[in-house]
Amino acid sequence: MTSPLLSFVTWFSRLVWLNIVWLLLSILGGGVLGVFPATVAVLKGIEGYQQSGKAQSLPLLFGHWRAAFVDANKVALPLLVLLFSLGWYFNMAAGSDAPLLGLFSLALLPFMLLTLLLLASALLLVAMPVKPGLGLVRALLFTLVTQPALASVLAASMLFGSVMGWISPLYGLLLGWMPGLLALVSLARWRGLSFAASADDKAS
Repeated sequence: MTSPLLSFVTWFSRLVWLNIVWLLLSILGGGVLGVFPATVAVLKGIEGYQQSGKAQSLPLLFGHWRAAFVDANKVALPLLVLLFSLGWYFNMAAGSDAPLLGLFSLALLPFMLLTLLLLASALLLVAMPVKPGLGLVRALLFTLVTQPALASVLAASMLFGSVMGWISPLYGLLLGWMPGLLALVSLARWRGLSFAASADDKAS
């Protein structure tokens, strides 16, 4: 019987490996363009770990990154631009002395949260394609509705990594995603979820 300590060390070492791969693939893509396919590659790596119980090799993860490069950026970049635009308006309104603008900044918070969740859902969508023919918007909403826990954890991970990056760019790159990835791996393993489309979905 495997000891809890050994299981923890194994999980943590594979988490560190995924975080290092995420960092390398993000840099390989030139930063912004590399982050989203790197995240998809990590999600696919989690799926591979679920199925085989073994750490995923760098060539395999690089293959996932390369295959997802165009689709991940095409879906996620517009949402990132929207999120930054909402953030800019929020920052401008929150820093104003006008009470009306203060209320406006509060009204923007739900839209920022929804955009962040849709951004996480976009990456999950690339990692686990849903039924064909839904259209992008419906597919994003379908992913968010059917995988709310995974989308929420991934969104929280991105938010945490961004905050850590704002505090210290080096810490944000090296460690910012680790708590979120740990939670994501644990949640996926606990619920027995796979990032691949089910046979029923593919047949539909």
